[in-house]
Amino acid sequence: GPLLPPEDLKQVCKYLQSTVTKFSASATVVADAEEAQRSLTPIAEEVIKAYTMLVGTLLRINSGAGYSLSKELKDAGDNLTEAVNALGMAVCTSSLAPSAGKVLEHVTALEKSSTQNRAAIMRRLLKSLAQLR
Repeated sequence: GPLLPPEDLKQVCKYLQSTVTKFSASATVVADAEEAQRSLTPIAEEVIKAYTMLVGTLLRINSGAGYSLSKELKDAGDNLTEAVNALGMAVCTSSLAPSAGKVLEHVTALEKSSTQNRAAIMRRLLKSLAQLR
C-alpha cells in the first residue's frame, strides 16, 4: 500500500505552491535590497516553512521506500531544492519570475510523484520501455 496517502503529499505541495506564488508576487514590486529584506522576510519564512514541510513529507515516504521510489523522490527533491535556492538568489533581479516558475514546475512534478514502491517501479519500467522505442 501507499507509504503515505497521496492527499498528504498533494496538500503540502499546494501549500508550497501558494507561498511561492505569494512570494513571487510580492517580490516583483520591491525596489531595492533593503526594502526586500524588510517586506519579504515574513513571506520568505513562510516559503521556508512550506519547503521544510514538503521535505519532511518526502522523508516520511522515503523511510519505507525501495530503490525506485527512493531514487524518484531524491531526484525530484534535488531539483526542487536547486530551484528554491535559485529563487532566493533571484530576488531584485529580472530572473525572479522564471525562477518562481521553475519552483512551481518542480512542485507540480513532485505532486505527481509516486507514494508507493509499486507505482515507482512501474513508472521506472515504463520510462525504460519508452527509451527502447
